Amino acid sequence: MSRYSWDMFVILTAVVWIMALVLQGYISPNFAAFAFLIVVICLALGRSLGGNVGRLVRFLFRIGIPLASLLTLSVILGGGDWRDIMGILSGLAVLCIALAGLYIIFSGFFSIFRSR
Repeated sequence: MSRYSWDMFVILTAVVWIMALVLQGYISPNFAAFAFLIVVICLALGRSLGGNVGRLVRFLFRIGIPLASLLTLSVILGGGDWRDIMGILSGLAVLCIALAGLYIIFSGFFSIFRSR
């Protein structure tokens, strides 16, 4: 994979997330265009500056976009009710913890084959 592949994945994630919000009527197309521009500028700035600033920008995008889409999903599914949103977020947290546990189990299992 080239060094720009992860940036393309971040852009693709942002496109899917923002376009879903536009199609559902939560944000306007003008705001979506502005958001696309900000995503691309921040990624390019982080890539070109490099160093600690580049790492910070890339870290914020790798963590921020998934968290923002998770919150958006929970707000949409919860219908704006605070208790429903917290219930959805708790269920997703339990799912993430269970998947992390499975990842640890399978990575330990498959590391046996690698050590030989």
